Amino acid sequence: FSRTYLICIIIINTPYTRETYDMTNYHKHESLEIVYIASGSIQMTYFKSASDIQPRSITVHENQFMIIRPGVKHIQCIQDKAHMMVLELRHDNLHVPTDIFIANSEFVSLIPSAKQAILNLDCVSVFTDIQDVKRIFGKLLTLLYNNQHGKSDEYFAVYYELYLKQLFVEIFKCINIKRDGNYNRYIQYVLSFIQK
Repeated sequence: FSRTYLICIIIINTPYTRETYDMTNYHKHESLEIVYIASGSIQMTYFKSASDIQPRSITVHENQFMIIRPGVKHIQCIQDKAHMMVLELRHDNLHVPTDIFIANSEFVSLIPSAKQAILNLDCVSVFTDIQDVKRIFGKLLTLLYNNQHGKSDEYFAVYYELYLKQLFVEIFKCINIKRDGNYNRYIQYVLSFIQK
């Protein structure tokens, strides 16, 4: 995928408190939303399907991120305070579902497990960042912010595509670690190393 197809709708890299965060209504969008909690925690409430009567709630903590699929009715609430990094991506053709486009892209085909990882995501999926998601996410958001404020140069399109692909590689690694159960083995390895 590249800049000519995926466009950013929303970019946020902001610390909030309960008083400064003003989301009071459920909403949904046609974009794929990635929310990274850099500090603090948030309460995510959502409806798994349009026919659900009872919403589900999860808490997303520091150094965790969630992927919200297009069309999911949801609301986020700040518990006390939280620094959220948010990116909403959609295909430039509104009739092309973003998650399906990403799953079928040439880039994703280079990573054998990535297509199924995207297609098998729940409507809201939460992952712990044990890779480099936060750093790459921050670089991408800074690049996009600078571009929106007239501070980009001739290299913007190249960096946009590189950072976006790098972000998805790090996300796929986190998805695979959670899916394969390697997360616990990784923690055990680190703890055994520290105890030596």
